[in-house]
Amino acid sequence: MAAYIHHIATAVPKDAYTQEFLRDINLHVLGGDRRTAMILRRVYGQSGIHSRRSVVRELKYAAVSEEPATPETFASYFPNDNPDYTKGGPFEPTERLLVHPETGAVATPETGERNIRYKKEARELFLRATHKLFEERPDLDAKSITHIITVSCTGFYAPGPDLDILNDLGLPLTTQRFHIGFMSCFAGLAGMRMAKTICDNDPSANVLLVSTELCTLHLRFRDDVNSILSNSVFADGSAAVFVSASKPAKGTTALEVDTLVCTVAPEAADKMEWTVGNHGFDMILSAEIPDLIEQNIANSIAPLMQQTGVKQEDLGCWAVHPGGRAIVDKVVKAMHLDEKLVASSRKTLNDYGNMSSATIFFVLAHAMTNAHLYERPEVLAITFGPGLSVETGLMRIVKPA
Repeated sequence: MAAYIHHIATAVPKDAYTQEFLRDINLHVLGGDRRTAMILRRVYGQSGIHSRRSVVRELKYAAVSEEPATPETFASYFPNDNPDYTKGGPFEPTERLLVHPETGAVATPETGERNIRYKKEARELFLRATHKLFEERPDLDAKSITHIITVSCTGFYAPGPDLDILNDLGLPLTTQRFHIGFMSCFAGLAGMRMAKTICDNDPSANVLLVSTELCTLHLRFRDDVNSILSNSVFADGSAAVFVSASKPAKGTTALEVDTLVCTVAPEAADKMEWTVGNHGFDMILSAEIPDLIEQNIANSIAPLMQQTGVKQEDLGCWAVHPGGRAIVDKVVKAMHLDEKLVASSRKTLNDYGNMSSATIFFVLAHAMTNAHLYERPEVLAITFGPGLSVETGLMRIVKPA
């Protein structure tokens, strides 16, 4: 039975940082080592990212010189046409997390401190994305939600965001709730797999899936290559998705979810890991990951292609999780793709960076609203995570007349 993504609403923190700005903070904090500086400039310069959003507002006021910085110090880093980039004033000491309240120097808070900020900021983004979904599509009835699935790997609290959403929408206390935690970047499609299973078993179900990730709360400034790579791509964002078996309304654009399959690339388990450390969550992101994806991508999508009978030439859009520019590059190279097939992945990476599990929904939202970019309606969604786990999904863009 088909399930449909009727709408995807995305929400991001208001504060954005250009790659040049973040590169310079790293250069300052890590010191003047020539090798490190060379790696930083190359990694950030070739990232395929223009800017990233973060709930860590005070990074604007971090010292990038020996003297405490002022907001004016950083004005040149931000586009003049976006007031959010430089908006804001000084912070109270209790509001600061990664910046020392007196010196402006970058600090190293403990995991508990970071999680306190997560609870406050994640709750706000979970609810904002949810509200935006129903504001953008008033024809979708919030009161009709029967199941809530929340997804996040960047923090914990209980009672959790699933209950926050239930209470905020005024849903029955018997509404079924599920939380998918700590699965990292591939958890968005895992949540979608759960949503489709619910709809397959209960055609009357209306599932609200909300993914929120605050990756930048776990920033740590270290000069090893893995840390530099992680710091260069991760960002914060949220997406709310309305899923049901009901036929899409006339005049709307939806995604028909056909089949979702999860597999694991062999001999790569230690190349991408996500663990809880004393000073934040630690992401091990090996520089070998793009090459491993290139070597395994054909085999990873084969089970989905075999189950659905779809051939590569049938696909109009490759919604590849843009974990970094090299990952998209390697998929394009391995599968001999035309660049136009990954337009939504490139655009998402450029505008937002890697928001872990929420990222794939930004890619799919772009594909839905820019269907004219693609010659065929079939969409292949692919996400990657620790393991190396690969989630794949076949979907179709539908526009009922």
